[in-house]
Amino acid sequence: MLFGKKNRWFIKESIILCPEEGKYGVNIPKGIWHTLESLETGSVFFEYKEGIFRATRSGWNTKDG
Repeated sequence: MLFGKKNRWFIKESIILCPEEGKYGVNIPKGIWHTLESLETGSVFFEYKEGIFRATRSGWNTKDG
């Protein structure tokens, strides 16, 4: 789910991945708040974020934020 904010947070888009339909992944633009939810057991998520990894109190960060 991708979120947007005007006066309050709302679900802007919801995408269901399905290998039978050839939907293996999604590109989430930089700076977009999002969440992932597994609909089946045994699912694996891989999230890639560009930039240099620097540990912070929140757990991760990149050079450009």
